[in-house]
This record gives sequence, structure tokens and C-alpha cells, in this order.
Amino acid sequence: MRLLIFLPMFRITGVRFYTSGSERYARIEVKWSSEGISEFNASNDTYEQELVFYNYDNKAYTTYCSAYQTNIPDPYLDTQIQDTPEEANLAIGTTAANEIQHNTTYYFVYNLKGSNAIGSMYKVGCQEGYYVVLPSTYITFAESTTHVIPFKSGYTAPETRNWYTEVEPNGTMNFADTRYSDAWLSVTLSSTSDVDYERMQLSGTKSIRFISPSGG
Repeated sequence: MRLLIFLPMFRITGVRFYTSGSERYARIEVKWSSEGISEFNASNDTYEQELVFYNYDNKAYTTYCSAYQTNIPDPYLDTQIQDTPEEANLAIGTTAANEIQHNTTYYFVYNLKGSNAIGSMYKVGCQEGYYVVLPSTYITFAESTTHVIPFKSGYTAPETRNWYTEVEPNGTMNFADTRYSDAWLSVTLSSTSDVDYERMQLSGTKSIRFISPSGG
């Protein structure tokens, strides 16, 4: 298994849930830096943009994607075989991850089906992998998966959320990432010695919320 090194160079710029007519939709926008796409260095590299809704209470906002739109190269809608009903994974992927361009905004639009619930928690994941070609069949194997936005109270669809992922190098104050106070930021700490700096301007009384992967 390869170490997932592209995520710190990968940014989710927005997550939006909306209704058009009688249909529900979700739209995720992402962007890579030049360092980030360097991980996709083989012609059979794959990437999947995952969207999962909390269904342990049988009240998921949706459990099924009936159609999709995206500008990612060579796209496909992943099957839900072997997914658990409590966390049905809606994933739009590409079998041409090596064709992804840096500093280009890619969008993933999910046509959501399968529930009349008015809202539920969700999480957004990113999966790197590779495919093996059999006669007229693609078999995709995951190498690494990271949940950038976790199941957590407050992350509840439908909503619109501005989201930023750290960009390396940001290990000193001189190279601190600059962020705005109305957006969420995801930072990956690769070890106990990893230090990351973020800079933001605040006026008046503000609250800053930190969430660890364990939910604390």
C-alpha cells in the first residue's frame, strides 16, 4: 500500500446540498496543487470522490445516487456492492487520475435518491487506488482512503459549507496558510512532531472549534 501523500495538496473548496423540482442534489468541488497530482503517476491510477450519509438511525438524507455529472476525466459511478446500509457510499470516480490537472476546479454532482428524511449527518471521503483490466471489466482496488469531513453533529445535510484543506509547506510561521473565519479547515498531522501553522484575521468576539479524528 502506498502512503497517501496527495491529500495535503488537495482541497475541497465547497460542499452544497440543494433541491431542484422534486430532486435532491449534492455538489462537491475539489482542486489539486501540482505537488498533489504528482501522486497520480501511473496510467491505471484511480480516484474516487466519496459521499456518505449517516443511516444508523434509518433516517439518512439519501442512500442512493441515480445519476451524476462531473468534469473529471473518464468518470464512473461506483457500485454499492458490499457497502453497509448504515453507511452507503456514493462515489464518483475516475480511471484516469493521471490526467487530473492542477489548479483546476473539478465538480461532482450527485442526483440523490432513496429517502424522504429532511436531514442527516454526512461525511466526505477521498480514495486513491488503481484498476486491473479484465475482459470488458474494470476492477478497482483501494490503496488509501481519508475522510476529510467526518460524521459529526453540525455537519448536517442539507447545507452549504466552504471548506479548505491545508497546503504544504506550512510548517513555519513564514509559510502559514491564510484562511478566512467563515470556512472550515482540514489539517493532516502526519506524526507527533508535525507542526502546521494557520493564519486568520478575526474582529470582535469569535469562536474557533477544533475537532480531532476521534471526535473530541
